[in-house]
Amino acid sequence: MTVQQTKAISICRLCTAGCPVEVTIEEGRAMKVVGDRASDNYRGYSCSKGRGLPDLHNRADRLLQSQKRQPDGSYAPVDVDVAIDEIAEKVRAIVDEHGPRAIGAYMGTRVGDHPAMGQAGPGFMLALGSPMRFSALTLDQPGDLVARAFHGTWMGGDTRLEDTDTWVLVGTNPIVSHQYFANNPVGRITTAVRNGCRLVVIDPRATETSKHAAIHIQPRPGEDVTILAGLLALLFAWDALDHEFVAENVVGIDELRATVAPYTPEYVSARADVPAEQLIAAARIIADAKKGGIFCGTGAAMSNMGGNLAFYLGLAMHSLRGWWAREGDPFLRPNALLPTRPSKAQPQNPFPVAGFGEKLRIRGLEGGIYGIPGAAIFDEILTPGPGRVRALFNMGGNPLMAIPETSRAHEALRSLELYVTTDVSLSNNARDADYVIAVTMELETAALSYSAEALTHMHRGMGIEEPYAHYAPAAVPPPPGSQLIDDWQLYYRLAQKLGLQLNVITACGLPGAWDVAPIVHPLDMEREPTTDELFEIICADGRVPFDLVKQHEHGHVFEAARVVVGPRDPECDEHLDVGSDFMMCELDEHRRGHDPSVVAEADAAYPFLLIPRRDKGFVNGTGQMVAKNLAKRSYNPAYLHPDDLGALGLDDGDVVTIRSAHGSLVGVVGSDPTLKRGVLSMSHGFGGSPADDADPLGRGANTNQLLSLTAEFDRYTGMPRMGAVPVSIARAARGADQVRS
Repeated sequence: MTVQQTKAISICRLCTAGCPVEVTIEEGRAMKVVGDRASDNYRGYSCSKGRGLPDLHNRADRLLQSQKRQPDGSYAPVDVDVAIDEIAEKVRAIVDEHGPRAIGAYMGTRVGDHPAMGQAGPGFMLALGSPMRFSALTLDQPGDLVARAFHGTWMGGDTRLEDTDTWVLVGTNPIVSHQYFANNPVGRITTAVRNGCRLVVIDPRATETSKHAAIHIQPRPGEDVTILAGLLALLFAWDALDHEFVAENVVGIDELRATVAPYTPEYVSARADVPAEQLIAAARIIADAKKGGIFCGTGAAMSNMGGNLAFYLGLAMHSLRGWWAREGDPFLRPNALLPTRPSKAQPQNPFPVAGFGEKLRIRGLEGGIYGIPGAAIFDEILTPGPGRVRALFNMGGNPLMAIPETSRAHEALRSLELYVTTDVSLSNNARDADYVIAVTMELETAALSYSAEALTHMHRGMGIEEPYAHYAPAAVPPPPGSQLIDDWQLYYRLAQKLGLQLNVITACGLPGAWDVAPIVHPLDMEREPTTDELFEIICADGRVPFDLVKQHEHGHVFEAARVVVGPRDPECDEHLDVGSDFMMCELDEHRRGHDPSVVAEADAAYPFLLIPRRDKGFVNGTGQMVAKNLAKRSYNPAYLHPDDLGALGLDDGDVVTIRSAHGSLVGVVGSDPTLKRGVLSMSHGFGGSPADDADPLGRGANTNQLLSLTAEFDRYTGMPRMGAVPVSIARAARGADQVRS
């Protein structure tokens, strides 16, 4: 008997790229996923993770019904409507006794699975009146937002990669992460380099992206700021500034020149462990480029506690070279489903970083341009007294594994009076929850490119460059016999039960920057909308009508919505600041606070530096369950240079104990010749709950056990050091067989 196959178009949401995909379906099940070759923006591109979507949907441990934790710690199925009734009553009781601040929420990267969730989840918290809205933004690359606040913004935006002479990439690997080039990063980088664009990559590892670089600088981890300051010092020494652009748009030149002057090639070479000649060659490429771009990523952020200074120096270099888009250039990320963004060849002043958000009860932290510091969530749960968070809603994230000090996370989550999460399995995080609401997966619900488009307002490297939009209906039905809801429906129904009014808010721009007033659309709280009806409201103020978007099965670049950068307002007197007092003090302290003798002493005790890495075959979290990758390995190796393995007397696959000043883990070493010697590279997000036995060959190792929330953290975002962490490595007392048993 021949099994009939059908095909459907959907959108992959495993990362922020939002690639359109073609799904092959047999008997209602997704069997194969490939890139959609009919897409006029992505042109058939997909990555190995996206092609593993059928494995995720058909996984054996899939939750088909919501679960409620029982008194003995086990879980039993619960009708979703009964669960929502019980959750609403618990929320009402906590708010009545302790106020709305006692209800917290954590929004993670998986919120993109359901585009409507970005409105419903935060909308529920706003309606409830709680400011305790934590997110993964302050644990990844918050330095982008902080830097833009200190530097100011250029309303004309960036220049397209294909139109530049050079791109400088600091601690970012776009070919794997899709950052900066969402639509087909391999093809775009390859084409740009072939056409003469010279890539400068700064990364301790030779990545998939650095293979295309004219110069690859492999520094000691954590020295991105040192290298950027050194490059700036050379530009000043050579007078390689765009003087016309600077005179009209930039202030703080003298302050920056004086502060970077001590960062000579000799100083940078000794401190960052890079050849001085290589630094000079990279600076010459930058100095000669008429158009270019400089961008930081996760590596720069995690190794510099958010990366505020690294991102800021990148913006400063951008402005000194005059690399921003000018009048008549294409305006990138013009929006299609969101409202119009202003696009002019002029600056906007720096704006407040903090001082307008909720003041937290610990470490002097407060909310700001970046939201509420996610690193404070466990202390806000565990610290007694008025304002304590007693209930938490997990909205598309995994706070147990995303935030350092997993043992403290486990303690905090288990101490809550109410912990509610949505999930597709009883994951390590879900097993700390009181209620696990079983939800649809991405191919089982309608998709929209709105989330990918909106992310540009959170990070310069995200968003959709073209006026492109895509809607796709559900490709496959939920599994037979299941009782699943979309993520957003949980918060709509809770609001109904609690008598709250939910609103859809459409706007664009950064608070304090582009002055675009939010537009509020109240939802009908009597009749629950369909997902499509909610999409229509979300897109009501967009530049391209939602009905028109729905007519294009494969997504579409709407030529009529293209924008070019407009002229400068004659009365404009605003500026970009490359010499912010605060940032210059930070940069001066970065130099003065470096004591080589202290570094040498630390190196003797902990001779390796831990850095994060992305894996081509896995997405940390849900995406770890891709079967074709599990057939190879399910864990996250502790990668070392082969010469370092030899010096330690270790072989690829040996079980080791890795220690930092804050904790230890048992892991499995792997050989990686692309690494700089003295560097240990591991993926975050693996491992089990502290309640589980160690299983480095199964679930992998949890790098959060090596990190501290309080030893070093950014004064604004609270982001702790998560990269360039000193560690030691030794053969484990137990072998692989003993560890696995």
